[in-house]
Amino acid sequence: MTLQLADYSIIHPVGILEDIPIKVGKQIILANFDVMEMEEDSQVPIIFGKSFLATASAIIDVKHGKLAFNVYEEKIEFEISNLMKSLSHDCLHDPN
Repeated sequence: MTLQLADYSIIHPVGILEDIPIKVGKQIILANFDVMEMEEDSQVPIIFGKSFLATASAIIDVKHGKLAFNVYEEKIEFEISNLMKSLSHDCLHDPN
């Protein structure tokens, strides 16, 4: 497998982590991750793919800025603008 990044470079995963438990609200969902060899950068978020979003029954409402997960009868909703502010704040105040 190869991945093309936003800068058009091509990278190959060095491995795959399977069945990693991800906590969404009070529920646990198993997800797979492709492992890339690249420099650590706290401003680069983890990107969840279609399979995870489908498993978590994700609904992305761009107009209203909301991201909802429907996991095992539990609905967990996030406001995207608040998440982005939190990520920016965490990255700006990272002690590393």
